Amino acid sequence: MARFAGKHVLVTGGSSGIGRTIVHRFAAEGANVLTIGLGQAALEETRDLAPVDVRDRIVAIEADLANTGDIGDLLSRIADAIGEIDILVNNAALHDFSVGALDLGIDTWQRIVGINLTAPFQLSQALLPAMVAKGGGAIVNISSAAGLVAGGGGAAYTSTKHALIGLTRQLALEFGAKGVRVNAVCPGITRTPALDEALNGQGGDSLRNFIATTPARRIADPDEIANAVLFLAGPDASFMDGSALVVDGGYTIY
Repeated sequence: MARFAGKHVLVTGGSSGIGRTIVHRFAAEGANVLTIGLGQAALEETRDLAPVDVRDRIVAIEADLANTGDIGDLLSRIADAIGEIDILVNNAALHDFSVGALDLGIDTWQRIVGINLTAPFQLSQALLPAMVAKGGGAIVNISSAAGLVAGGGGAAYTSTKHALIGLTRQLALEFGAKGVRVNAVCPGITRTPALDEALNGQGGDSLRNFIATTPARRIADPDEIANAVLFLAGPDASFMDGSALVVDGGYTIY
């Protein structure tokens, strides 16, 4: 039997990369999946690129997660699209590509904080009451190796990814006894279209140096990150709560 048969899963940032893979994996294991983020065409492409036999379990709606002021409207759209959520995966993120702290504009800072930290908090805050009322649920936050050490991003990205681990632990403390498990995944450098573009561009040398300092000496495949997400969301992780599961090829052991 599929691990997530009948479960309703919300994945933010499913238009490409890790998020797209997470969407496909949950759908392949029986879940009904809603993905939200920017770019309706890219979100619909996520559905269209899934195996034919699972496409009807994937729904996509566009929403700017940097602007969740009207969270009620977004929740209404989520409810109309898929119903009550059993599993929330806060994956959407914006990177500052190691911009120095003195060069980072406040508008960029606020947008990154909005997408990487405020949106996960607001979605969790909004969906937790229903999870508690149903007797259980799971939240998986996608942090980063940059949530554990400095150097994987600039001031905004690194700060938000550290903070997301703190949010994970606080929510686990508050809701663990109510049946909702909250955990985080901390990916290392992972192959995505954006990374491939960066490797072939001006940031190629620095990224190759980053890979060279990873004991595994390679980039992660998105499936390797999705493995950790589905594990934490599923029954095999039933005694894991407030964990930050590191999937970084050993980068953070230095």
